[in-house]
Amino acid sequence: LLAGHMSKIGAASSVGCHAVPDYELLLDGLTFDAFVYAPPVRGAPEYPAQSGQFSAGELDARCALLIVPGPHLDGASRSLPVVRGQWRLAARVCEVLPQITIAGWPPSGSLLAADAFSACATGWTVGAPFPASGLIALRPAMGRALQSMGLAYFIGQELRIEADLATDADRIARLGLRIAEMLAHRGPLEQVELFAGPDGGAVRLEPSANGRFVRVWPG
Repeated sequence: LLAGHMSKIGAASSVGCHAVPDYELLLDGLTFDAFVYAPPVRGAPEYPAQSGQFSAGELDARCALLIVPGPHLDGASRSLPVVRGQWRLAARVCEVLPQITIAGWPPSGSLLAADAFSACATGWTVGAPFPASGLIALRPAMGRALQSMGLAYFIGQELRIEADLATDADRIARLGLRIAEMLAHRGPLEQVELFAGPDGGAVRLEPSANGRFVRVWPG
Protein backbone atom coordinates (compact mmCIF):
# COMPACT_ATOMS: atom_id res chain seq x y z
CA LEU A 1 0.00 0.00 0.00
CA LEU A 2 1.62 3.24 -1.12
CA ALA A 3 0.63 6.82 -0.49
CA GLY A 4 1.62 10.38 -0.81
CA HIS A 5 -1.19 11.26 1.58
CA MET A 6 -2.19 9.13 4.54
CA SER A 7 -5.93 9.89 4.40
CA LYS A 8 -6.22 9.26 0.67
CA ILE A 9 -4.53 5.91 0.86
CA GLY A 10 -6.54 4.96 3.92
CA ALA A 11 -9.84 5.63 2.19
CA ALA A 12 -8.66 3.62 -0.77
CA SER A 13 -8.23 0.59 1.49
CA SER A 14 -12.00 0.21 1.64
CA VAL A 15 -12.11 -0.88 -2.02
CA GLY A 16 -14.10 -4.09 -2.39
CA CYS A 17 -13.11 -7.19 -4.32
CA HIS A 18 -15.49 -6.29 -7.19
CA ALA A 19 -13.81 -2.95 -8.00
CA VAL A 20 -12.05 -2.76 -11.36
CA PRO A 21 -8.33 -2.08 -10.89
CA ASP A 22 -6.47 0.53 -12.88
CA TYR A 23 -3.54 -1.86 -13.33
CA GLU A 24 -2.66 -5.49 -12.74
CA LEU A 25 0.87 -6.16 -11.50
CA LEU A 26 2.61 -9.54 -11.58
CA LEU A 27 5.41 -10.66 -9.26
CA ASP A 28 6.77 -14.22 -9.11
CA GLY A 29 3.44 -15.67 -10.23
CA LEU A 30 1.41 -13.56 -7.80
CA THR A 31 -1.01 -11.04 -9.28
CA PHE A 32 -1.80 -7.78 -7.48
CA ASP A 33 -4.36 -5.12 -8.35
CA ALA A 34 -3.40 -1.44 -8.31
CA PHE A 35 -5.89 1.40 -7.86
CA VAL A 36 -5.02 5.06 -8.45
CA TYR A 37 -6.91 7.64 -6.37
CA ALA A 38 -7.03 11.38 -6.83
CA PRO A 39 -8.45 13.80 -4.25
CA PRO A 40 -10.85 14.46 -2.74
CA VAL A 41 -11.17 11.19 -0.81
CA ARG A 42 -13.33 11.21 2.31
CA GLY A 43 -13.89 8.97 5.31
CA ALA A 44 -10.30 7.82 5.65
CA PRO A 45 -9.05 6.04 8.78
CA GLU A 46 -6.30 7.59 10.88
CA TYR A 47 -2.65 6.58 10.66
CA PRO A 48 -1.50 7.22 14.23
CA ALA A 49 1.69 5.18 14.23
CA GLN A 50 4.78 7.10 13.08
CA SER A 51 2.74 9.79 11.30
CA GLY A 52 4.21 12.49 13.56
CA GLN A 53 7.52 12.31 11.71
CA PHE A 54 5.96 13.84 8.58
CA SER A 55 5.07 17.48 8.06
CA ALA A 56 1.72 18.61 6.68
CA GLY A 57 3.47 19.44 3.41
CA GLU A 58 4.89 15.96 3.08
CA LEU A 59 1.44 14.46 3.59
CA ASP A 60 -0.24 16.76 1.07
CA ALA A 61 0.09 14.77 -2.16
CA ARG A 62 -2.09 14.86 -5.25
CA CYS A 63 -2.91 11.16 -5.50
CA ALA A 64 -2.50 7.78 -3.85
CA LEU A 65 -1.81 4.27 -5.12
CA LEU A 66 -3.32 1.22 -3.48
CA ILE A 67 -1.83 -2.22 -4.11
CA VAL A 68 -3.87 -5.26 -3.00
CA PRO A 69 -3.67 -9.02 -3.67
CA GLY A 70 -5.57 -10.07 -6.79
CA PRO A 71 -8.77 -12.17 -6.68
CA HIS A 72 -6.89 -15.44 -7.18
CA LEU A 73 -5.19 -14.83 -3.81
CA ASP A 74 -8.43 -14.34 -1.85
CA GLY A 75 -7.86 -17.42 0.30
CA ALA A 76 -4.26 -16.52 1.13
CA SER A 77 -4.14 -12.72 0.96
CA ARG A 78 -3.24 -12.44 4.66
CA SER A 79 -0.56 -15.10 4.65
CA LEU A 80 3.03 -14.01 5.24
CA PRO A 81 4.30 -15.12 1.78
CA VAL A 82 1.63 -13.02 0.02
CA VAL A 83 2.17 -10.00 2.27
CA ARG A 84 5.93 -10.30 1.73
CA GLY A 85 5.30 -10.32 -2.03
CA GLN A 86 2.97 -7.32 -1.66
CA TRP A 87 5.66 -5.40 0.20
CA ARG A 88 8.34 -6.42 -2.28
CA LEU A 89 6.21 -5.23 -5.18
CA ALA A 90 5.41 -1.98 -3.38
CA ALA A 91 9.12 -1.40 -2.78
CA ARG A 92 9.78 -1.89 -6.49
CA VAL A 93 7.06 0.64 -7.34
CA CYS A 94 8.68 3.10 -4.91
CA GLU A 95 11.95 2.69 -6.79
CA VAL A 96 10.49 3.35 -10.24
CA LEU A 97 8.07 6.11 -9.16
CA PRO A 98 10.12 8.58 -7.11
CA GLN A 99 7.09 10.86 -6.70
CA ILE A 100 5.79 8.33 -4.15
CA THR A 101 7.19 9.57 -0.86
CA ILE A 102 5.26 7.69 1.85
CA ALA A 103 4.12 4.10 2.30
CA GLY A 104 1.22 3.23 4.60
CA TRP A 105 0.10 -0.13 6.02
CA PRO A 106 -3.55 0.20 7.18
CA PRO A 107 -3.73 -2.87 9.47
CA SER A 108 -1.13 -1.32 11.80
CA GLY A 109 -1.88 2.32 10.97
CA SER A 110 1.83 2.79 10.22
CA LEU A 111 3.45 5.23 7.84
CA LEU A 112 7.03 5.00 6.60
CA ALA A 113 9.09 7.18 4.30
CA ALA A 114 9.30 5.44 0.93
CA ASP A 115 13.05 4.83 1.14
CA ALA A 116 12.77 3.37 4.64
CA PHE A 117 9.87 1.20 3.53
CA SER A 118 11.81 -0.04 0.49
CA ALA A 119 14.82 -0.94 2.63
CA CYS A 120 12.59 -2.76 5.09
CA ALA A 121 10.72 -4.68 2.37
CA THR A 122 13.87 -5.57 0.46
CA GLY A 123 15.59 -6.78 3.61
CA TRP A 124 12.61 -8.99 4.49
CA THR A 125 12.72 -10.49 0.99
CA VAL A 126 16.39 -11.48 1.24
CA GLY A 127 16.17 -13.02 4.70
CA ALA A 128 16.09 -10.18 7.22
CA PRO A 129 13.73 -10.64 10.19
CA PHE A 130 9.98 -10.12 9.91
CA PRO A 131 9.53 -6.30 9.89
CA ALA A 132 7.28 -6.23 12.94
CA SER A 133 7.70 -2.50 13.53
CA GLY A 134 6.05 -1.75 10.17
CA LEU A 135 3.43 -4.50 10.14
CA ILE A 136 2.41 -4.14 13.80
CA ALA A 137 2.13 -1.11 16.10
CA LEU A 138 1.79 -0.92 19.89
CA ARG A 139 -0.57 1.68 21.34
CA PRO A 140 -1.75 2.63 24.86
CA ALA A 141 -4.97 0.89 25.92
CA MET A 142 -7.42 1.04 28.81
CA GLY A 143 -6.09 0.01 32.21
CA ARG A 144 -2.57 1.36 31.49
CA ALA A 145 -1.93 -1.58 29.18
CA LEU A 146 -0.41 -1.65 25.70
CA GLN A 147 -2.27 -3.17 22.79
CA SER A 148 -1.08 -4.15 19.35
CA MET A 149 -2.62 -3.01 16.09
CA GLY A 150 -2.10 -5.13 12.98
CA LEU A 151 -1.46 -8.60 14.40
CA ALA A 152 -5.12 -9.54 13.98
CA TYR A 153 -4.70 -9.09 10.24
CA PHE A 154 -2.62 -12.28 10.29
CA ILE A 155 -4.02 -14.38 13.15
CA GLY A 156 -7.34 -12.82 14.24
CA GLN A 157 -5.92 -11.81 17.65
CA GLU A 158 -4.22 -8.69 19.00
CA LEU A 159 -1.73 -8.53 21.87
CA ARG A 160 -2.62 -6.88 25.14
CA ILE A 161 0.39 -6.32 27.41
CA GLU A 162 -0.98 -5.82 30.90
CA ALA A 163 -0.09 -2.85 33.10
CA ASP A 164 2.12 -4.90 35.44
CA LEU A 165 4.56 -5.31 32.54
CA ALA A 166 4.04 -2.02 30.71
CA THR A 167 6.45 0.02 32.83
CA ASP A 168 9.58 0.16 30.63
CA ALA A 169 8.53 1.41 27.19
CA ASP A 170 11.62 0.25 25.27
CA ARG A 171 11.69 -3.19 26.87
CA ILE A 172 7.97 -3.72 26.34
CA ALA A 173 8.17 -2.63 22.70
CA ARG A 174 10.88 -5.21 22.05
CA LEU A 175 8.94 -7.87 23.94
CA GLY A 176 5.63 -7.10 22.21
CA LEU A 177 7.10 -7.12 18.71
CA ARG A 178 8.97 -10.35 19.39
CA ILE A 179 5.78 -12.05 20.59
CA ALA A 180 3.87 -10.66 17.63
CA GLU A 181 6.46 -12.01 15.20
CA MET A 182 6.29 -15.46 16.78
CA LEU A 183 2.48 -15.54 16.61
CA ALA A 184 2.37 -14.19 13.03
CA HIS A 185 4.47 -17.15 11.95
CA ARG A 186 2.78 -19.74 14.15
CA GLY A 187 -0.87 -18.71 14.31
CA PRO A 188 -3.37 -17.79 17.06
CA LEU A 189 -2.78 -18.69 20.71
CA GLU A 190 -5.22 -21.30 22.02
CA GLN A 191 -3.84 -22.10 25.47
CA VAL A 192 -1.68 -20.60 28.20
CA GLU A 193 2.06 -20.81 27.66
CA LEU A 194 5.30 -19.19 28.80
CA PHE A 195 7.43 -17.06 26.51
CA ALA A 196 11.07 -16.01 26.99
CA GLY A 197 11.50 -12.26 26.45
CA PRO A 198 14.52 -10.53 24.85
CA ASP A 199 16.11 -10.10 28.28
CA GLY A 200 15.65 -13.77 29.17
CA GLY A 201 12.75 -13.23 31.58
CA ALA A 202 9.61 -15.30 31.12
CA VAL A 203 6.12 -13.89 30.59
CA ARG A 204 2.79 -15.71 30.49
CA LEU A 205 0.67 -15.65 27.34
CA GLU A 206 -3.03 -16.29 27.80
CA PRO A 207 -5.89 -16.16 25.26
CA SER A 208 -8.70 -13.85 26.36
CA ALA A 209 -12.13 -15.30 27.11
CA ASN A 210 -13.51 -14.04 23.79
CA GLY A 211 -10.47 -15.27 21.86
CA ARG A 212 -9.76 -11.85 20.36
CA PHE A 213 -6.64 -11.05 22.41
CA VAL A 214 -3.43 -12.62 23.62
CA ARG A 215 -2.96 -11.24 27.11
CA VAL A 216 0.64 -10.93 28.34
CA TRP A 217 1.28 -11.15 32.09
CA PRO A 218 4.38 -11.45 34.28
CA GLY A 219 5.54 -15.05 34.28
